[in-house]
Amino acid sequence: MRALFASTAGAGHVGPLVPLADALRRQGDEVEFLVPPGAEWQVEGRGFEVTTGGSPPAEEMEPLWQRFAAATRAEARRIAEREVFAERCTGAMLPAVAAAVARRRPDVVVRETCEYASAVAAVREGIRLATVAISFSDAEWSVLDFVADVLDRHGAGTRDALGAAPFLTRFPPALDRSPFPCTVRYRADTDPPRADRDPRPTAAPGDPWPAGPGPRVYVTLGSRAGGMPGAAPAFRAVLDALAGLDARVLVAVGRGVDPVTLAPVPANVAVEEWVDQEHVLAGCDAVICHGGSGTTYGALAHGVPVGFLPLFADQPANARAIVRAGAGLLPDGFPDVAGIPEIGPALVPAIRAMAEALLAAPAVRGAARRIGAEMAALRDLDSVASMVAAWGSGAPMRGCEGG
Repeated sequence: MRALFASTAGAGHVGPLVPLADALRRQGDEVEFLVPPGAEWQVEGRGFEVTTGGSPPAEEMEPLWQRFAAATRAEARRIAEREVFAERCTGAMLPAVAAAVARRRPDVVVRETCEYASAVAAVREGIRLATVAISFSDAEWSVLDFVADVLDRHGAGTRDALGAAPFLTRFPPALDRSPFPCTVRYRADTDPPRADRDPRPTAAPGDPWPAGPGPRVYVTLGSRAGGMPGAAPAFRAVLDALAGLDARVLVAVGRGVDPVTLAPVPANVAVEEWVDQEHVLAGCDAVICHGGSGTTYGALAHGVPVGFLPLFADQPANARAIVRAGAGLLPDGFPDVAGIPEIGPALVPAIRAMAEALLAAPAVRGAARRIGAEMAALRDLDSVASMVAAWGSGAPMRGCEGG
């Protein structure tokens, strides 16, 4: 069976595809990745064939992101979902996707929810589709109607095909009631949540964590936020808030920020451009993040409570859902604004209080462990890979949860 995996840029988009691709390859299927320029490093060296697609010109994108940063929530959604992903990214990727489909003739196209060019090409050629979720199912379902007319201008019937395609999600039913008519839930390849989270030993050589005996707090604002206005002040506020905390703090700033520019760094904090997030999440005691689905899912899969500093896109909705479930916290007074919130000196005391509560509150930690246990009970990836392979070979997708 031949599978073509397609993604937009960003670790939170490419990353969820990789475990399923690994599982397909383990069972002997052929896997090719198609990603935009600059995203190849996320899949190179893993044994996949990797094809580089296209991306919109920088002179087109820069004004859009400038509008995005100052937009209301409704306008920001329009810019990101319709103008960026559905229109410009789709148009830029279509030539490469069409060429890959013609050359490889895949049996199934597997895409993440923001990548539409592969869906357009699959519908044109009568190839079966499967979608790997990035966000909660109800949010992904609503986006389809929001961008339907744009998608159907690229290729008639694309929206309906996406609505009917198997929807593969790592979120458990307690957090995520899916409207998709064929939903398949699975667990990623993670260690089970630890029942005991006592402080771990001093960091070994090569370990990214600061040396010392305290609990571990991982901080990230995502792989894309670093290049956006306001990123540096936000990281400065987090560093100031966590300085002297009775914990070892690891901050991953992404490739848009030079860690040197954040000096001085508190003694209990290490700042890295990039870390192996799955490895880090498996060994930490609390996470403070933007609320991106990849980081949020990864933390909860390990039973780790999450503190949120949501910026845009699905992040506020993710934060609200996890806080309602009792497994996460927001800083007191976090701004509920139309555009991207300002994270600066005024929030330092509230971020500090949130971090202390994450490490001390047994109810929040208990809720995170319960969600992690529910995730661990979901279907394993190898069985999902077998389902996808059968789907690509023309069989019905069995074992779906109805919408």
